[in-house]
Amino acid sequence: MRKPISTRAHGMFDYTWTAAASALSARDGATSTAQLLQKAATVARTTSMITNYEGGTLRVLPVKAHLAVDVALCSVLIASPWLVPESERRFAAIPFVLGIIGLVTTLLTETRSPMEIDEEQGFFGPHGAVASVDQDPDIVAHPHLRAHLE
Repeated sequence: MRKPISTRAHGMFDYTWTAAASALSARDGATSTAQLLQKAATVARTTSMITNYEGGTLRVLPVKAHLAVDVALCSVLIASPWLVPESERRFAAIPFVLGIIGLVTTLLTETRSPMEIDEEQGFFGPHGAVASVDQDPDIVAHPHLRAHLE
């Protein structure tokens, strides 16, 4: 089933969400809530930078793993009213709302990026030059000829 949010849009959302969480963590009198938001922003920024999608710079983390981290992170933010001290519960609405927004976005995002699809299919695609080499009768009869193609 196609999902409405592409990995490219999710990447843009990730960096916007991170900036919002960082900006909203600068609230007076809510140190535990601010620390929770700062740590959430750090986790989100780090996973965004290392994810194998259009917004990633290092591209080592699969999109499915990134989305799993997002679900865990947003679940913690949704539980924030029970995680922060009672004196700061009035500020817990901020991480709660960010968690809901992040969770909905995560659940509506494609689970494979175009880069992952290209890697799975190979450079030439499923029916490209690599697939035709295995079917060439000269290569089958003389496997040493394959070396110059790889």
